[in-house]
Amino acid sequence: MITHRPSSELILGYAAGSLAEPAALVVAAHAALCPETAAEIRRLEGLGGSLLGTLDPASLRADALERTLAMLDQDAAAAPDIAAVTAETRALLPSPVWPYVKGDLRHLEWRRRGPQIETAALIGDGKAQRAFLLRVKGGHAVPRHTHRGTELTLVLQGAFCDAANCFAPGDIQVADPTIDHQPVAQRGKDCICLVALEAPIWFTGPIGRLANHFVKL
Repeated sequence: MITHRPSSELILGYAAGSLAEPAALVVAAHAALCPETAAEIRRLEGLGGSLLGTLDPASLRADALERTLAMLDQDAAAAPDIAAVTAETRALLPSPVWPYVKGDLRHLEWRRRGPQIETAALIGDGKAQRAFLLRVKGGHAVPRHTHRGTELTLVLQGAFCDAANCFAPGDIQVADPTIDHQPVAQRGKDCICLVALEAPIWFTGPIGRLANHFVKL
């Protein structure tokens, strides 16, 4: 049962199309797992469509149709053939994430971040905002840290707990600079999460403070 959902502001931002791509991916992936969030997004999108219908038409550039069709063609080319999405990919990843791995988990490049922690990049905007998969061995912890921006973490497999809450598949944790925590993957399956970051996290433990100069996550 999903008990941790995005805030109303995040859901509204997604419906309005104002979220950055990494955050939008996490919210879309959560909505694919949570009927309640999906229904709220549809409701807000419907309200937005109704409001647009009350506005006066705006003039468009002469090449607006051609440019729109070209963008649609690009999106179609980037999306994997649904029939080609592997069973392993379907079992782990919600459908919004499939294009980012080209339908096959074997395209992921896992990078070791510690003895029991790995990440696989999905989105990078060339600045700070990015999305990636995080894999933590069951029973092990992520180093204690805080945040220099908003962090969205969606659990896909396994579970993790910090001092405040526990998060299971489909749950989403929203963390910000007011939170200093040490998530611990629960024993059993590896904990795999989809994460969106506005800025790199900042380690706060005694050893972690030294690691900030060498490790960026």
